[in-house]
Amino acid sequence: MIVLYEELKDLLVSQKRSQKEIDEIDRAFEFASRLHNGQYRVSEEPYIIHPVEVAKILVDLKVDTNTLIAAFLQGFVSVAAAIISICIIADRKWIRLQSFDWNTCKNELHESMPIFLSNAATTIYTACFVIILGIFATPSEVGEYSATDRIIKAITYMIFIPISQAFYPKISSLSTNNIDEAVLLIKKLLLLVSTLCLFCGALFFSFANYIQLFLGETYNGTETLFRIMAFVPFLVGTGGVFAQLVILALGNENDKIYYRNTYIIAGAVALISVLTLSYKFFGTGAAVSLLLTEFTVTVLMSVKGIRILKCKQL
Repeated sequence: MIVLYEELKDLLVSQKRSQKEIDEIDRAFEFASRLHNGQYRVSEEPYIIHPVEVAKILVDLKVDTNTLIAAFLQGFVSVAAAIISICIIADRKWIRLQSFDWNTCKNELHESMPIFLSNAATTIYTACFVIILGIFATPSEVGEYSATDRIIKAITYMIFIPISQAFYPKISSLSTNNIDEAVLLIKKLLLLVSTLCLFCGALFFSFANYIQLFLGETYNGTETLFRIMAFVPFLVGTGGVFAQLVILALGNENDKIYYRNTYIIAGAVALISVLTLSYKFFGTGAAVSLLLTEFTVTVLMSVKGIRILKCKQL
């Protein structure tokens, strides 16, 4: 492990990083080493190898010091979140021991399988964007695309996920007790999420050049990517409301299968488009491919969601 980290330090020196920067990175590595001491991956390698390898990739991309430090501290976020969550759950006694019933477990697995498969499809095609782009583009272009994608999706999910998770239980409950109130609430949330995401997208589009300047020279090629992906927040937010708060919360078993099939179709669109576009247009092509994929999901989810809402109001 020391040898692996020394290789990383040699790269830092070759890039003429200041001693202050190298000292800060040293402290981050030492903290991560203590944090993950005794932890191993499935391959039986020490866990700390992963942050070091990530840092080496980032050094090749010539990212700033803070980004390199973040590579070593990425595990701390998960550990801290887990500890805080366990403390809250234990304090409020949200979990109790239950007798295990295999038939109930089997039924739950059967009902949730469409959701599991759709999530699996989403994870696979999302990862494929970067992997396939890496085949055709330079590491710098891959880094620019990945950074833009992460920034835009972080803002989008910061809006959508808290709202969907907070209101999903209430809408599910209202679906059996007061369907009219459930539909009204969904419409209000749809307007709220769509407006906020549209506003964020407009900011990304309008201030793409300033965002690029703020991020630094490492991200000089991101202005065009930000402008293309600026439409993603609106698509993800709108499609997400229809998918989770309408199809899953109000729909039946057939609607869940439709939900699964939508993401399988989106996966096919993603693979075909990213292979075609990134081959010729590199990062820009991958961004357009992402936009096409999210557009496909939004249209299919919206069409089904609107039908469900109309049926519930009859």
